Amino acid sequence: MQFNISLMLEAKSLEAEKAKNWLCNQISHNNFSGHGDQLLQMLTIHQQMIEVIDGITKMEHGLGKNLKIVLETHENGENGGFMGGHGGHFGMGGFT
Repeated sequence: MQFNISLMLEAKSLEAEKAKNWLCNQISHNNFSGHGDQLLQMLTIHQQMIEVIDGITKMEHGLGKNLKIVLETHENGENGGFMGGHGGHFGMGGFT
């Protein structure tokens, strides 16, 4: 699961790098009819960035909740985890 999450975050990072390069190279005062138009475009871009950060934060909170459940199950001495109690956590025989 962590590997898949790292792939998603890496893809978002590459996407952010491309967006940064585009912004730095293409957005200038010469491309807009006035300061108001430029400001509106920048606000739109920043709102999109905030949505990406919010999505990543929600994903991290969800992972934290799942990890807390797994750890609490382990601390209570219950076998199980995600694989239903087949020899230790995650069904991997003695994984602690």
